[in-house]
Amino acid sequence: MTAADVALTLAICAAASTVQALAGFGFALVAMPLLSMVIGPIHALAVTSLVAMVNSTSTAVTAREHTEWRAVITTSAAAIAAMPLGLVALSELDDRGLRIAIAVCVALAATVLSLGFRLRRGGAAADVVAGLLSGTLSTSTGTSGPPIVLALQAKQLNASTVRATMATQFVLTSPPSIAFLAIAGKIEANDVWLALAAAPILFVSWTAGNRLFGRIDQARYNQLVIAMLFAIAAVSIVRAL
Repeated sequence: MTAADVALTLAICAAASTVQALAGFGFALVAMPLLSMVIGPIHALAVTSLVAMVNSTSTAVTAREHTEWRAVITTSAAAIAAMPLGLVALSELDDRGLRIAIAVCVALAATVLSLGFRLRRGGAAADVVAGLLSGTLSTSTGTSGPPIVLALQAKQLNASTVRATMATQFVLTSPPSIAFLAIAGKIEANDVWLALAAAPILFVSWTAGNRLFGRIDQARYNQLVIAMLFAIAAVSIVRAL
């Protein structure tokens, strides 16, 4: 891995952290496809998983009073149960297949978000299904957020509650996801060092984004994020083909 690769990795993590702090979602959706082009999908999954835990912890702690704990517990338990399925998918795909799968997941997430699709019911069953999908994605493509977003939006929760609940869910599910990936041999020492190097940069970018949360036109900002996700997905698919 070259110095340029390290610099690009840190820059991508910083940008993704700012996006998540402002929108409440999007860290992995931004980071995974871009990092896959720089350091490869397996290393991207490892670094994103490690860094996302740090990023989500900051939001979960500062916004803890808004957390919907029942949804957190249900989705987290289901996600952890499904993580081995993601490892199976990860072992079956080569680098090219993983890059395409990651880009497709990002494009699907952007499409669902852009259409304003909402589940009709946001009960326990929806939380379980969302958790199962999220867990499978967390150990395969790393894009585990969209199913949780849909389940929480179906409950008609406000933006602050969705943001805090998602962050708390990621804090609870990240350690098991990282453990599964480590046991499967998908996390290397260089991945850990990259995540550690990103920590101070993440603190600055997350702090900036967190201070701006609630002070901007959230709807318009989210539209910009969705447009950016479409562009990232398109570039990723072209590069993978």
